[in-house]
Amino acid sequence: MRAALAAAALALLLSGCSAGERKLTRTIPALDTIVTVTLYSYADPSTLDRALDLCRELEPSLTRPVSANAAAIPVIEEGLRYGELTGGMFDITIGRVTALWDFKAETAVPPDPAALAAALATVGYEQARIADGVLLMGKGGEIDLGGIAKGWIADRMADLLRAEGASGVVDLGGNIVTVGENPDAADGKWRVAVQKPFGSPGEYTKILAVGEVSVVTSGVYERYFEYGGKRYHHIINPRTGQPAETGLLAVTVVSERSVDGDALSTSAFLLGAEAGAELIRGAGASAVFVLEDGSVEEVN
Repeated sequence: MRAALAAAALALLLSGCSAGERKLTRTIPALDTIVTVTLYSYADPSTLDRALDLCRELEPSLTRPVSANAAAIPVIEEGLRYGELTGGMFDITIGRVTALWDFKAETAVPPDPAALAAALATVGYEQARIADGVLLMGKGGEIDLGGIAKGWIADRMADLLRAEGASGVVDLGGNIVTVGENPDAADGKWRVAVQKPFGSPGEYTKILAVGEVSVVTSGVYERYFEYGGKRYHHIINPRTGQPAETGLLAVTVVSERSVDGDALSTSAFLLGAEAGAELIRGAGASAVFVLEDGSVEEVN
């Protein structure tokens, strides 16, 4: 058995600062990844601290077990909306199922089938609703916001940068949000590199030139373990309780909001290339799909 946490799914490619410009960068461990904020010199340096403090403040409210606290309610509502949009393939009530999959254990193994079956009986986004600030769960399920929380937090951090008139980047590992223009690029665009699944660091599937957007990747190589000669990844099908098998290795979504990119990348992966592309086009986003045979499909 071997467990692994792969390199970041996305990388921001930054050139050296132009004359008179100075980058300010700060990094913290959070959200089971490395969180980095990069600003340029005309921003107040304290903005870095406040953005990272916001990440630390929001994380406990959005990680399992999740209750209907003030910070979590709008995120739960977004998650339930995507449950309806995808017919339940994106389902935040999967918490009792995902709790059985421990991808951090030194000797990770698949869940006991009986325990998994019992947990699956509690899944169903339609059971959950919020009434007067109280989360009601009809089948005893548990909320897991892992497929959407990073996007929500990245958006809030980016909002803080915009309010300060800053130009920079919020990087939450598989979630990148660019703010303003890139002062180091003649065209003002940011270059975001999409990591090649199971490739070496610096080996990319595609380099995207983007304006002020969110770029999010979901992939089988981000978090997985091997057991009995089979690889088990962390994107769990809420209908089977098993890692999704849809012919995809990774989905990268470019969208206006990171919360949408988070939910869309996971949902498209779970739905498969054809239905996933339809979902992404309907949401007004674009995407890059990497299939199991190594081919790349772009969705616009």
